[in-house]
Amino acid sequence: MRSPTQQRTFTRERLDAAQAAWRAWESDASAGMVSEWIPWRKLARQAGIIDPPRGSKWDSWTDADPSQLAILTRAIRETPELLREAMLAPGVRSWFDVVGLLLRALADLGPRAAERNRRDDEAWAAAKAAERAGAAGALSRLGVDLTPTGRVARGSAPPPREDPSERSR
Repeated sequence: MRSPTQQRTFTRERLDAAQAAWRAWESDASAGMVSEWIPWRKLARQAGIIDPPRGSKWDSWTDADPSQLAILTRAIRETPELLREAMLAPGVRSWFDVVGLLLRALADLGPRAAERNRRDDEAWAAAKAAERAGAAGALSRLGVDLTPTGRVARGSAPPPREDPSERSR
């Protein structure tokens, strides 16, 4: 949030024009879209962004050149924390700035997620190898031998259980 000394000021005409643009946006957008945008409009005001994002309710993230509205709506639904960080970042003055920061953050997510997945896969493989080794040791103590692929070796069987009635003799 900006301090009082950093607050930007707008002329009354400029503010009225921005509010009229939001009303036009609301009349074009679906009711669900308008309600999901309420907290983000408040955050935009805190950041000093008074205009609505460019685009219409018909725009899609998958368009060849997605609009600001399409990108921001997807971020609201899928990556709200990244969007919040972008909106509150120093130097943000417009939706253009927010979208730029958001797209850079999303581009960084792919490699970071791939690296995290690789580490998780390695940890899982190591845990499974340790589990298999422990199981193989326990089975060999019972007299069951395993093949290198982890199957029970042919002819390998645990020793017969002792008859409980014989134990009392």
